Amino acid sequence: MFRESQAAFTRAIEQQPRHREALFGLGTVLIAQEKHTAAEEVLASGVAMFPDDKQFETQLRQLRALPVRAVDADGEKVEKGKDAARA
Repeated sequence: MFRESQAAFTRAIEQQPRHREALFGLGTVLIAQEKHTAAEEVLASGVAMFPDDKQFETQLRQLRALPVRAVDADGEKVEKGKDAARA
């Protein structure tokens, strides 16, 4: 499901690079797939293109607030970030 959506949003952006809905949709799909670096790039470009659109800014801020997930030397999932530091 996400693959088809990602492909459709990408095609729309290729045809119209300033396609607001496609940029936001692609960012959202990338977050759902836990492709956070790519999502951050897409959402940051949306903020740059549409500085008055608070939806991009809000989504980007929420993404950046997520704990960073990583794998330790034993292959165990660990969380890093400000929330994990408090634990």
